[in-house]
Amino acid sequence: MKNKILKVKFNLLLLAFLIFFGGFKSKDNTNNLHKHDFHTSIADVEYNAKNKTFEVILRVFSDDLEEDFSRTMGKKIILKMGKDKTPDATLSKYLEKYFILKNKKPNTIASTFSINYIARETNAESTLIYFEMLTKNVTKETPKNMFLRNNVMTDLFSDQVNIVNVAFQDKKTTLMFRRGDNEKAVIW
Repeated sequence: MKNKILKVKFNLLLLAFLIFFGGFKSKDNTNNLHKHDFHTSIADVEYNAKNKTFEVILRVFSDDLEEDFSRTMGKKIILKMGKDKTPDATLSKYLEKYFILKNKKPNTIASTFSINYIARETNAESTLIYFEMLTKNVTKETPKNMFLRNNVMTDLFSDQVNIVNVAFQDKKTTLMFRRGDNEKAVIW
């Protein structure tokens, strides 16, 4: 748990650094938190052996998420500020389409882990999306033949970079996704 807290703090510090020193500036060089020169997301995925789930915290820029939702929904979407635990069918469908974890055993059909949406926490700069991926075939041993895809907002922004930190017991790995990337093997 202590490592998880340190990792979350590190990622938040990294995001804060990128926000304040990475160029949240408009074309006239004034600070504007709703315009930025880069597009990124950070996801932390950690296996919970007790519940047999992969718990996920996905961090995205709030304005980017609103823009992508508005584009896909065909109408202007504005996210409500604060923490919201209300089931969100739109967000769940969005995650099911763009954030996929699979278990592919040789000579079998891939088993996609289903998503259980938990909550969303939004402020002016970022949105944290909490969800879990329910597993069926994962044992206490390191899972093999796992594949992940994170194409969140890659259709919208050509420079979108999605970083995913995956932890399974004492094993950790990081994957990076850009436009055009398909699923990648989770290699421990």
